[in-house]
Amino acid sequence: MILAGSLLLQLSTLCFHSRGAAGDLDLSFDPGSGVNGTVNAVLVQSDGKVIIGGDFTTVRGLARHSIARLNADGSGDPAFNPATFNPGRAYEAVSALALQSDGKVLVVSLYPDYFCDEFGCYDFTAFRVTRLNTNGSLDSSFIASTDWNADSIAVQSDGKVLLGGLIETLNGTNRNYGIVRLNSNGSLDTGFNSGTNAADVVNPVVVQPDGKVLIGIGGIARLNANGTLDTSFNKTEVNGYVISIALQSDGKVLLGGGFDTVNGAIMWDASSTVRTQPPSREPAPMCRRDPVEWAALGASAAEIAA
Repeated sequence: MILAGSLLLQLSTLCFHSRGAAGDLDLSFDPGSGVNGTVNAVLVQSDGKVIIGGDFTTVRGLARHSIARLNADGSGDPAFNPATFNPGRAYEAVSALALQSDGKVLVVSLYPDYFCDEFGCYDFTAFRVTRLNTNGSLDSSFIASTDWNADSIAVQSDGKVLLGGLIETLNGTNRNYGIVRLNSNGSLDTGFNSGTNAADVVNPVVVQPDGKVLIGIGGIARLNANGTLDTSFNKTEVNGYVISIALQSDGKVLLGGGFDTVNGAIMWDASSTVRTQPPSREPAPMCRRDPVEWAALGASAAEIAA
């Protein structure tokens, strides 16, 4: 399991769990001097290399602006540096990453922009979605932008791309949806009828094997492949927010975020022996939290049926 977030993956700490007993630190993965900022997204390539995105300028001593690739042993990959191919287009904070079946990487990031009117010119920050080739160079055949939040991204089996957040406009077209779908070239797919409204912020977005889409939206809901709400899936409510959704092989769904009740049921209680008990051995600092510590830090987890 690979964990990313400001609590677990930041500054000089990069922690991977993959070998040995459950919860043990994998000492074969050596992040060395680590990352001098926060990591918001992690991708594992088929060759074992790892792409990270976030808000940082140095990774393993290499100058990397918000996106970098690590070798399978945790060392920095000097061959992957998007800034080399795109001078003057350094990425600002990266909020999400997605890997296509052809190995290309979709990147959601902030970028500075400006507009002018009769009163003058003004700077502002927007979000853009770009695509990188396997060597880190920019794929100029794909680009999309939105002037509001874009927090999550997922790729469908047909190559279309789902973008979640609070999308007021997409490529200049008004949407006012929490989720939109892009064609494989980054253009807006107008055939996707979002099952959300302007007040809904969607994060994260996960595509099921059957093409249906799980979304974090004040809990978790499911959309049909055309974007309409799947009423056969009972929306799950939490008393906080969801930041991560994962699918199990048996169809059940794991969700994590800042909450301690799901559909009114208490997920943990410091006075109860019903909760999952912490491990008997001490966790590695900043690399693992037992269930009580997670809840206290606002990072909770629950399992629900599909």
